[in-house]
This record gives sequence, C-alpha cells and structure tokens, in this order.
Amino acid sequence: MRALAVWAIVAAAVAGCGGGGRRAAPEPRRALLPSGWVRGMNFTSFTAGGYARPAAGRSLRALAATGTRAVALDPYWYMRDSRSSSVEPDAARTATDTSLLVAMRRARALGLEVIVKPHVDVDSGVFRGEIAPASVPAWFASYGRMVLHYASLAQRGGATTFVVATELSSMTRYENRWRALVAQVRSRFRGTLTFAANWDEGARAVRFWDALDAIGIDAYMPLRTAAADPTVEQLVRAWQPYVSSIDAIRRAAGKPVLFTEIGYGSRTGAAADPAQPRGRRSASAQARAYEAALRVWSRQSWVRGILWWDWPAREPASGDEFDPGGRAAERVLRRWNGAPPQ
Repeated sequence: MRALAVWAIVAAAVAGCGGGGRRAAPEPRRALLPSGWVRGMNFTSFTAGGYARPAAGRSLRALAATGTRAVALDPYWYMRDSRSSSVEPDAARTATDTSLLVAMRRARALGLEVIVKPHVDVDSGVFRGEIAPASVPAWFASYGRMVLHYASLAQRGGATTFVVATELSSMTRYENRWRALVAQVRSRFRGTLTFAANWDEGARAVRFWDALDAIGIDAYMPLRTAAADPTVEQLVRAWQPYVSSIDAIRRAAGKPVLFTEIGYGSRTGAAADPAQPRGRRSASAQARAYEAALRVWSRQSWVRGILWWDWPAREPASGDEFDPGGRAAERVLRRWNGAPPQ
C-alpha cells in the first residue's frame, strides 16, 4: 500500500498536476533513493569565467535545493581535428583554474560533493569518441599534462572523485598507456577514480577497470519502444536489456557502476535518441525519462548513482533543453532526492 501511494505521488509530479488555493509550507520528505546513492548533476559552463560569476552561485544554490548532493565540474580542452596529436585549452571557452576553485568552494559550502570530469572536444565537429591522433605517444603526452593538471586542482579543491577521461572510446585500446596515466593520477589525487565510458558498449571495451575504483558510463543508449511518446512503464521495460548488459560488465570487472552522465532533452523522442533529441518540445517526455531511469537503476544494488546532464552554471531553465531546472523533470528529482516541493 505504501509503494502504491509513493508512485501515485510521483506520477502526479511527472504530470505536473497541482491544485488551486493557498499551499501549506513544504515539509521535508524522505528520499526514495538508497542510502549512499550519488544524487549528482553535471554543473556546466562553457566560458572561461562562467563558474565564478554571481549567476553561477545562484544556480548552484538552486541546484542544491533540489536535493542534489554531488556536482561534476567539466573543464574542456580542444583538438583542432580528429588527427591532432595535442589537446589545448582555449582562452575563451576553457574554465579558468580560479573559476573552478570558486565553484568547488561554493559547492562544498553548500554540503555538495565535488567531482572533476575533464572533457576533450574537437573543433572540426568529430565526436571525441572517434579521434585518431597522428601520433599516439604525442597525444597521450599532451592529454596526460591536461589530466594531471586537473587531478592536482581537484585535490587542492577538495574533490572526492576524479574522472580520468570522458567518452574517449577510440583511445581505450591503448590499455598500457591508460594504466600508466591512472598510476600518475593516483600520485596526485587521493580520492575515487573512474573513466566515463560511452554507452555500455564503450564500457565493455575498457580493459583497465581493475586499475580504477568504479565503472563510469555516459548512458545515452536509445530506449526503443513502439510508442512515439512512451509511458514510464514502457521506458522501464526498454531499459532491461541494458540492465543485463551492464550487470555483466560490472561482474566481470568486480567494480560498482556510476552513471557519469544520463540526460534527456525536453522533447518528445528524447529517450529514443538521448544524444540528439528530435520532436516537439515536451517537458513531460523529459520527466518521464528521468522517472524511468530512477526507477530502474535505484533498484540495482551495484549502482552508486547518477550524475545527470546537465544544469548550467547560470539561471536554470535558460534555454538549454537538457536542463531540468524549472521543468517537470526537476519535480521528479526533488521527489526522489527527498527535497521539499517547489
């Protein structure tokens, strides 16, 4: 009976229903998520000083009010094209060290766990998971300088988790180079280490999970259903093949799983093609996708949590269609996180 009551409340949140009249003051609620679950969000900025601006502080406080308890900061460096043998910061787009330290300090003051998660983007538009540097040794030397820099910064800023790479699928075959780099990172950072693999198939290709503390997965796998605008129950069923796949990966590796990204645009069809959602705008489709993911993965004892994509380091609901802020998906997060309703 209790379970039915809980799901009825969640369904109302997803539908965005509400009555008229004066509302009583919100009461604290018990989180639906397991104890120790990483209730996380990728807190994003794509400008040099964005993380340090006053708007970023306001946005971070709004994020903490949703019951989120961990933030991933995502500094970006860039390759000119897929064959480039170096990665470089960009004066306009790469978060400055000062701004990252400001964000870490603000987050910790709000009681949030900090995760540092470096990214590489390719200016020519090639996906980072498909790069093929002309010189592999030169690329790893360059990328290593980037990663070791941020590992030291993460240690300085009090981060608890560091992600050694994000979605670099084509480079995972260089197992020994990754093992050497992970060992170097451990000499600078004392917290949890993971690698953000792209999809379950990317995680299956990694052969160095034993050198890390958790399996990281950016889980943008398509959820195929017969419906153009599926229900929560249909999405839950569509997740099941991936539950089996990821369970096999983690059994083989002997490590827990942290979803370093799951995200959905506020559009119909977002769950069918999470990376490139197409369709009409639909906050309810985004909310149903959040609800289904939380129902599925919170039941798996080997999953540590989810870092959702994404919450911009500016006022929420500011045009980023992946941003749950101010939308029905935020109400879903609040319910699962145990935060007071808006």
